[in-house]
Amino acid sequence: MKYKKETERIDELCWLKQKREELLFSLQEVEMRDDLARVTDLKYVEAAITKLEASTEEGAMLTVTIRPEQIAEIGISMTRLGQNEKERLIGLADRLHQRVVGQDQAVSVVAEVAGLGRPQQATSSFLFLGPTGVGKTELAKALIEQLFDNANLLI
Repeated sequence: MKYKKETERIDELCWLKQKREELLFSLQEVEMRDDLARVTDLKYVEAAITKLEASTEEGAMLTVTIRPEQIAEIGISMTRLGQNEKERLIGLADRLHQRVVGQDQAVSVVAEVAGLGRPQQATSSFLFLGPTGVGKTELAKALIEQLFDNANLLI
């Protein structure tokens, strides 16, 4: 019930803000024609927006704008929000080389194929083979950290 009320309030607030933008856009024309009905509409919309914004409860489930605390709660890295997939993959090899030393060929191959594939499938699946102590786990952790900002996602 609370969720439904909050979604209705947010929908109404968004609609009113859109209406205000339309009215403000035509405000100069309205003032030139002395269209008092439009000016009254604008004042009514402004008052309704102020009333709705003031009625926002503390601890509300939904908000019109997303705050940094909400993003952090979900676990999305703020540095990754502005980057698309291509931008993240472009410098991947260089960033992996900084962390994984002595495995130039492996790092280059992994960086080359990471992120390639169909959108409906997993980003990548890797199976690293080799003797103990050559950096397989470190390369996997570095790759996961670069792609997902969380080294704990390693399976």
